[in-house]
Amino acid sequence: MVDQPSAQASMKLVEPGDHLYSYLFHKVNGSQALAEGAGGTMPLTGPLAEEDIDLIAAWIDGGARP
Repeated sequence: MVDQPSAQASMKLVEPGDHLYSYLFHKVNGSQALAEGAGGTMPLTGPLAEEDIDLIAAWIDGGARP
């Protein structure tokens, strides 16, 4: 998913170093519409805790390494 294009928005799923340009972040943050995306928030079972969303953003900003 790192450096792979999104099928729902004109950005990558994960843009290493920049969570605001990563569609994965927008999907878990509930801001996919702002990224010109579609669909509901991930995961389908309900929103993640803010701390978990912050961890995802930090992982992306840190280079999205495995």
